Amino acid sequence: MATFSDTTTRRIQLGALALLLTEVLLCALQVGGLSPQSVGLAVFWPLAWLGLGGLLGFLFGIPKVLQQEAADPTPGSSRYVLGVNTNLEQISDWLTKLLIGVGLVELSRLPTAIATVALEMTGNTPGLTKSLAEAIIVLFSVEGFIGGYLCTRLYLPRELRRADQATYDEETREALAQAPVPVPEERPEVSEAQQKAAELVTERPLRDVRGQDVPLWARAQAIRNNPGEAITAFRSAIELDPKNPKLRVELTRLLNLTGNREEAWRQVQEAHALLKPPGSIRLAESVYDWLTYLPLWEGAEGVAKTVHYVDEFRERYPGVAVPGSILVNLTAAHGQQARALLEKGVPREAPEFREVRAKTLKALNETLTTGGSRWAPRLRQLLDPRARGKAPDDNDLEVFESDDEFRVALGLAPVQQAA
Repeated sequence: MATFSDTTTRRIQLGALALLLTEVLLCALQVGGLSPQSVGLAVFWPLAWLGLGGLLGFLFGIPKVLQQEAADPTPGSSRYVLGVNTNLEQISDWLTKLLIGVGLVELSRLPTAIATVALEMTGNTPGLTKSLAEAIIVLFSVEGFIGGYLCTRLYLPRELRRADQATYDEETREALAQAPVPVPEERPEVSEAQQKAAELVTERPLRDVRGQDVPLWARAQAIRNNPGEAITAFRSAIELDPKNPKLRVELTRLLNLTGNREEAWRQVQEAHALLKPPGSIRLAESVYDWLTYLPLWEGAEGVAKTVHYVDEFRERYPGVAVPGSILVNLTAAHGQQARALLEKGVPREAPEFREVRAKTLKALNETLTTGGSRWAPRLRQLLDPRARGKAPDDNDLEVFESDDEFRVALGLAPVQQAA
């Protein structure tokens, strides 16, 4: 169905306003040359009928609010449910039926009533003829009715919907909306305000949360370490807003946390497809962080993916330094390449291995240059089998454990001194 653009709508509104002002001006000119009081009345009569017609249009255009009965609470529990106050809707419905009924019964007397009111207007406004007064009554009341009806139908439902969908107060919404975009190997920092907001939001079940607040509920569950509930909510949020890449990145972290890397990869690819450079650099960095991290569990094919997406990030965002977290993934990928060569029997002195070693060392040094000392502990975990806090699969750089150039770069003692 075709719809008007914002520009076309604005032009229609301005055109209607210009026409209305022209009509009011013409009414004033009809009594020109008389006293300022008469001219003022000639202006206010059209506005009065316009307002009366607008009021009727408003009453006829008030939308009907549909409310569903809340489900019965489970035994032993109680729920406090607020409904929408529909007094105005009921009054509108009653008055509309009354006006239509009376109007149909008294329709034959309408011309006489208009003529009587027009005579009253001319008696109080010198220079205003009866025919002009009748024209004012008919024209401006009809225009007011149409304008009031259209404005009520076009704008009031949207504002009522917006107010009705606000499940949480602005402070709570703002606290959860500021949650950082998650990246691999880092637990998002949670402020005290976000923790309190999460506790407040999770007091109600997901079924009682309105559409636009589902992402807030999902983030709150993630903050409270409830990944299962958070995953369910993020999936619902994505159904409501499928073109939001941040929601998919947040879901990616939770899926990876629960070991579902296959679906996590699908979600981050969807987020990648939704990116529109330049856009949000922070969001793009997070997407590429996951694109270069998740393939590290896929062997040689995954290494190629990681290298590809690092190169793509450099190409898409030429003025942006590659984040240290992405460079850590690149370093790990090259480390996996080196380990695969050794497992194939390629000697360390071979040109093929030396080339991969050089790429690994270059990526490591770039990581340290870009991120300073922030990423050094993480790289040491990948290199040193005895590093504190090391996970069993943090072994991507262990093939270079005895390589002094790597050790010195990471602040470790050379092999002989370490021995």
